[in-house]
Amino acid sequence: MASLQFTEGPSIPEPYIKRKQLLNHMVDGLAQARPFSVWAEIPNSATSYGAGFRRVTYRDLSNAINGVAWWLYNALGKGTGFKTLAYIGLWDVRYVILLLGAVKAGYTMVFPSSKYNLAGLEKLLAEVDCKIFLTIPESPPVVSAFIKAHKAPELSVPTVYELLNTEFQFFPLDKIFSTARKEPLVCLHTSGSTSYPKPVVWTHDFAASFIQQHQYQPPPGFDSVDKYFQGNRLVPMLPISHAGNLFTTLFIAIGSQTTVIFPLPNAKVSAETLVQILQHNTADAAIGSPNVIEQLARSPDMRQIVFGKIHALGYSGGDISRNAGDTLATDATLFNIYGSTETGVTPTIRSKQRLDVHDWKRVEPHPNSGFEFRRLADNEYEAVIVRNSIEDEEQPVFKVFPDLKEWPTKDIFTPNPVNPGSWIYGRRTDDLLIFSDGTSFNPLEFEQQISGHPEIKAALMFGTRRPQAALLIELEDPRGPSEDGHSETMERLWPIIAEANGMCTAQSVIQKSHILFTQAENPLPRAGKETVQRARAFQMYEAELSSLYI
Repeated sequence: MASLQFTEGPSIPEPYIKRKQLLNHMVDGLAQARPFSVWAEIPNSATSYGAGFRRVTYRDLSNAINGVAWWLYNALGKGTGFKTLAYIGLWDVRYVILLLGAVKAGYTMVFPSSKYNLAGLEKLLAEVDCKIFLTIPESPPVVSAFIKAHKAPELSVPTVYELLNTEFQFFPLDKIFSTARKEPLVCLHTSGSTSYPKPVVWTHDFAASFIQQHQYQPPPGFDSVDKYFQGNRLVPMLPISHAGNLFTTLFIAIGSQTTVIFPLPNAKVSAETLVQILQHNTADAAIGSPNVIEQLARSPDMRQIVFGKIHALGYSGGDISRNAGDTLATDATLFNIYGSTETGVTPTIRSKQRLDVHDWKRVEPHPNSGFEFRRLADNEYEAVIVRNSIEDEEQPVFKVFPDLKEWPTKDIFTPNPVNPGSWIYGRRTDDLLIFSDGTSFNPLEFEQQISGHPEIKAALMFGTRRPQAALLIELEDPRGPSEDGHSETMERLWPIIAEANGMCTAQSVIQKSHILFTQAENPLPRAGKETVQRARAFQMYEAELSSLYI
């Protein structure tokens, strides 16, 4: 049973790290001990915030999870071997309910992104041997395309209110953490290492490790950044299938008794959605993807509404511009939430003494998180997570990759000149693009395929901090296409670009309007081995590439 525990003795009591438990048992325990504690608030209407919000208590959550478990059990039988079930749904509480209900019934949920095309979805589901789709009337077209192509069985998911308003019999989970810790909790995905989505399985051990490391007490003289979104009211403005959303609605909410506030089920991930929620509800903090942060920074009217309600704002899923951060940091506490699907969210700290509102980019991992910053060149250091030697204190990433002793993050930092001991994020060691909505794409396979065209010498995809990708092409003919011949050149190249688009996510699909040819006087810069230098190429053509987005 989940409960609050505190240190004892002559000192002021502090929260005590609870023994590790299965999330299902924590929810069922809270449903008994604190049945009216609020896990989430959801709009009463599917189309308007004007009807107010409904509180979803832990008793409601536990009951709905039981309902899903019985529904799956009656439809598919008791799961064996943790068979996977796929779901792409709306922005609502069913993601968490399905996840924990599937665990009780003996299954494992897979949550692909709604933005995958059929090829990407097929590759992901093949890797996890997933053959059954859970569907709703609003499932995106790629779901029906997959079901049709593979003659896949499908089950129609109950509505949110069928799950919340029906009283279900308790469905027991006859397991304990010590024996079930390495069993799968959920399967997510990342596009960080290949052009196609790659599965990442979180175990119960991953969840427990995540919760444990976010209960670490900060060293003397420091505050924990976690305090801004623990035990309060939080609006997560992140894509629903994004790992960051489950970090907040599942691990942080349940592990810290934080109330999460959901938008309308068809809402977009945007600053406007955040504003609409806060016009009809209250919150203490919000977490947004980079595009949400940038939109908010550009609108004084939006900022007035948002910061009239919340006092802290975090960003996750990518970097934001200095101008946007400086603008928002004057209105509220702005903080960087650093992490990934594989590692979880890094517990970070802030000095109580060295306060500077414009130092919002800093990242200072908790000493227990095992971070080392290893010098690569000049003033650049790669963040590496070193496995803690005590098994019970191992970090989440080593629950995903149990055979590793350390995890190079491929993230490059520079020492913070304002606050020694903290770090400023710079770039990736690889060529990963991180779009403004927090999704990512590795363009190397795409670029290699494009460069196979006989007229193309090199091709580079860009798009970090942008809503969609752009393509820079250097032709074998150094003169490039003439103004008169531009259309003809484009038509000759388009078939291979269209074919390569088949491996892309929605944001990385190249449109004709976002293709730029190099100029004869400015060939792409190359290293000694004739490899194209991406960073220098971007600097050279930054103005022209930026003009594609106007």
